[in-house]
Amino acid sequence: MDNGIPDVSQKMLTQHLRDLEHERIIEKTVYPAVPPKVEYSLSEYGKTLTPVAEVMCAWGESHQNAKNRHFKAGSSACLGRKTLLVSSGNIR
Repeated sequence: MDNGIPDVSQKMLTQHLRDLEHERIIEKTVYPAVPPKVEYSLSEYGKTLTPVAEVMCAWGESHQNAKNRHFKAGSSACLGRKTLLVSSGNIR
């Protein structure tokens, strides 16, 4: 799982998984194997978050598409900020 989540430490990942398990959002299955094998899955309660996650995902895709269209049109947030600073007399 940590291969799919860049820039997360093992400690932080473990803590978040424990928190989610404690809140009964995910379930942990431990298999007796060498090396140890552990699987996490959404609990029935956790599955109730699916509609929320889908709406957030759709918003994120829409937001990313809007940003891409904005920057392809030649706009730049940095240019707008620099213009604002110059017009207010504060050149930085």
